[in-house]
Amino acid sequence: MRAAVRTLVLLSAVLACGGGAGDRPPPDEPPPLPAAASGTAPAQAGAEAGTSDTAPTASAPAPAARSAPGQDTSTWSAGIVAQAHPGPPATLRAIRVAGHAGFERVVFEFRDRLPSYQVEYVDRPVRACGSGNVVPVAGEAWLQVRFQGAQAHDEAGRPTIAAPPRAARLANLRELRSTCDFEGDVTWVLGLAHPNRYRTLELRSPARLVVDILAVR
Repeated sequence: MRAAVRTLVLLSAVLACGGGAGDRPPPDEPPPLPAAASGTAPAQAGAEAGTSDTAPTASAPAPAARSAPGQDTSTWSAGIVAQAHPGPPATLRAIRVAGHAGFERVVFEFRDRLPSYQVEYVDRPVRACGSGNVVPVAGEAWLQVRFQGAQAHDEAGRPTIAAPPRAARLANLRELRSTCDFEGDVTWVLGLAHPNRYRTLELRSPARLVVDILAVR
């Protein structure tokens, strides 16, 4: 009898905690797409601008939302999104690309911590930071993701990202190109078929910056 009571108590405690580790979403599992983000982007919505024909105009910098896996506390924007994370140099160690219902996701994974970053649309031509040479990037819109206090190489100078991930078969994202890894500045440019609103999410364990871009006009 006492053994049965102990079993029931343990079972109740497990259910109250929401189950075991197998119930948790994968680290990069996307949160649900907000209803307001489905369909076309509005021409103007306060500080957030969206357009289907021309590149969006940058707005004043706004802090990026911090989010745990499976939680969406961010907003969709077409302006500048920036967040400061001072500290020692953070090393970029992986980039992943995936398509989801209504949007496309790029994940920048760092070793130890997330550096400061700024995300914004830029005009063509896209140029390399050191030489100033033009870097061809496919698409008709270019979303720049710039990390400060970061590096994409090891102590021997070898790149930690051997090649950018392919963006084949995605509706909007066409290409990813590195344009800078110099003096603590790491920059990647996302080539898009058309400009659209995007959001940023900060995830931990490991440290990641997620950039989601709406796939539809």
